[in-house]
Amino acid sequence: MAILRRTSVIDGKLVIEEIEDPNLITVRKKEKMNGGEFIVVFQKAIEKIVLDANLGKNEYRILLYLMAKTEFEREINDTLYNIAKGINLDQGNATKAMKKLESIGIVVRNTKLRTFRLNYELAYKGQAKNYKKLQFSDPLFLEQKKEKTIQTNIIDQLKEFENE
Repeated sequence: MAILRRTSVIDGKLVIEEIEDPNLITVRKKEKMNGGEFIVVFQKAIEKIVLDANLGKNEYRILLYLMAKTEFEREINDTLYNIAKGINLDQGNATKAMKKLESIGIVVRNTKLRTFRLNYELAYKGQAKNYKKLQFSDPLFLEQKKEKTIQTNIIDQLKEFENE
């Protein structure tokens, strides 16, 4: 049941009339998100980073800064110098931190365009239908690379030792 309000002016006076109508339903206006823009961050990925990545303070600062600067379905058009300047970090430390984030696959660098972006397995900003196209285009981050084991004969090792 909804209450219908009617306002009118009768003889120069404002008259507010409230009528209860059982046939009407009140639907509130949909509120917009007041926090501004947002990105989708995947919980499993964050858990994996916290537990396995062994990141330092500078790596976390850059990661959070990149999350804040991620553009809609695009790469972050900013240089490493500007990123370091934006978070008040020495450029040498920023370079080390960014290399670590790249080496474990959290950040993907486009060397041709000189831009960065977050791995799509971690976070995404854009339309869901476009994410489905890009979802598996990045390598999984923090994946352990398997080292090749070489099996050698003990006699071959002794011969190599004698030759040295």
